[in-house]
Amino acid sequence: MAHVDDRELRPLRDLTGPAQITGEAVALDLPPAGVGMRILGVIIDLIVWAVTFFCLNWAALKLVGTASDAVRAGWSIVVLVTSFVLLPTVVETLTLGRSLGKLILGMRVVRTDGGAISFRHALVRSFVGFVEIIGTAGMVALVTATLTSRARRLGDLAAGTYVVRETRGLTLPPPAQMPRQLAAWADSPAVVSPLPQDLAARMALLVRQQHVMRTPAFNAVVTQTLREVLPHVQPPPPPGHDPFAVLVAVSVLRRDADARRIERDARIRRSVLGR
Repeated sequence: MAHVDDRELRPLRDLTGPAQITGEAVALDLPPAGVGMRILGVIIDLIVWAVTFFCLNWAALKLVGTASDAVRAGWSIVVLVTSFVLLPTVVETLTLGRSLGKLILGMRVVRTDGGAISFRHALVRSFVGFVEIIGTAGMVALVTATLTSRARRLGDLAAGTYVVRETRGLTLPPPAQMPRQLAAWADSPAVVSPLPQDLAARMALLVRQQHVMRTPAFNAVVTQTLREVLPHVQPPPPPGHDPFAVLVAVSVLRRDADARRIERDARIRRSVLGR
């Protein structure tokens, strides 16, 4: 096994600190929101969803009229789940990680690699949040956020997300470009399935080092990372290409997939909100 000099790979030493990586292989210093801000944001959101619940529940009970207690209780449960799980999921999906509380306080939910969340992330956060916030009066969420890095509650841990403060402007380096020799393969079309979070972050950090001197230790890490990435790529790239070029190509494919998903979500948001 090749020996890797830690000094040559210093940018890769801390994959869990505040520097996060987007699907575009761009390192972002996204400061996590503190526990106090998270609590205030949750209080604002709970007020909104509670008002929504009482309004919808009043309308539902008026609709069923003199139905049996079982029917009325069933409607109340449906309205409860709609108000505290489904609506928060839809809102965070359409706004790319913002609820009213987060918007007021300048916060946003992002993936642990810094990318925009999807419907799946929002649904997991809302479902687990219903249990840990509503079901335990917020105690489980408070304890978890206090004990974990980046103030992540159980919903964040389950969804692979955390909440950031959007208080600082970010200067981004130019995004990686698809290597010309792999463009035909990428257009075949090549598809990258979801990567484990640590693997995605490691790949993005390596790609960001594309302008540094390529040492044997760096090449060894690139080769090992590519070996772990390739099972997630279909069809596999043609043999004989530089491993680093293939890693860049895979990163660009992930970026483009993220961009298409964000554009699709934006179209849905415009169709729903009319803007």
